[in-house]
Amino acid sequence: MKKVQFEIEHIDPLGQGVSKKGDKVTFIPKTLPGETGVATIVRSRKGVQFAELTQLDSASAKRIEAECPHYDQCNGCHFLHTSYPYELELKQKNLEFLFKNWQYGELHSHPGPTRMGYRNRIQLHFNKARKQFGFMLTGGKEILAVPDCLLPAPQLKAAIKQYTGQDHWLDSLPDPVGHVEFYQKDQEILISCNKPYAEGGFSQVNPAMNQLLAGLLQNLAHTLNPGAKILDLFGGVGNLSSNFQKQERLIVDYYPGTAPKETSGGQFLKLDLYRPEALNELTSRGIGHFDCLIVDPPRSGFKQLGDFLKEFSPELLIYVSCNPATLKRDLDQIKNDYQLSNLHLLDFFPGTFHFETLAILKKL
Repeated sequence: MKKVQFEIEHIDPLGQGVSKKGDKVTFIPKTLPGETGVATIVRSRKGVQFAELTQLDSASAKRIEAECPHYDQCNGCHFLHTSYPYELELKQKNLEFLFKNWQYGELHSHPGPTRMGYRNRIQLHFNKARKQFGFMLTGGKEILAVPDCLLPAPQLKAAIKQYTGQDHWLDSLPDPVGHVEFYQKDQEILISCNKPYAEGGFSQVNPAMNQLLAGLLQNLAHTLNPGAKILDLFGGVGNLSSNFQKQERLIVDYYPGTAPKETSGGQFLKLDLYRPEALNELTSRGIGHFDCLIVDPPRSGFKQLGDFLKEFSPELLIYVSCNPATLKRDLDQIKNDYQLSNLHLLDFFPGTFHFETLAILKKL
């Protein structure tokens, strides 16, 4: 396989080191700015190469020995070869660069209280014929066993160990290949096999950071008048809008079954928000003005955001995103109508390139 010399200029939003040599750009995971060495090309397309670290000639002073024994082979984490403060600094730089053309106050960065042992939900893949169980590697063909993974919360990790320690547990699974999801709900560990992700009801995987986000939203709720109307899109069970207890809330999402029952101050509506007719279906119900719009979409974002804002004209927009690139794309379309007042980086996923962004915008 082809090998190339590299020198890392910066880290991209996917946690990869970026090296530019001649007319080629090479992306190399698990490297740091200033490092040099040799990488092996694993795939390429015009002008761009993706490689794996083969030899490190000059290491960064920021490099450390990864705490996880699986880190060199696993693609689940991306920053364990450096300290957590530096990981957070790299994430912040990428978010600042993404919003460099926006005017806003200070970027507020919120680190996770723990770097490891925070996940209350984890999905592991299996192949009975190959006797494999673990994380799916890049490419979707090989499964890496990760018995000592450091991401699950202690109670969840203990449950996984107990489950996989049973005799013939792999043979007892109903399908030859697939995934098993372990998740903690109300102090109980639940297990599902080959069911949709979070089929028991979506919840954030990092409870401590979710509580921090809740505090930020409660502060915003105090700025609204009691009785203000809240539209919560992609609201699930109302995790975000539940912090607006004194306001009237409509929570909209595409629930796999029937929508949840009405709760105190909140009504639920089942609707596929990605359908072109979604906005018309909402307005046809006689729904008019909202004082606040909350949006928490999947990674693909919400391209229809501008249409919803034009229709409902909220004074306050709260956008929570797990993908800052689609967040910026969506906000760019409303730049002339809304002012970005606050931007928060909430590190729900330490060790990985993922994080949540909270953007707070006010109507001009």
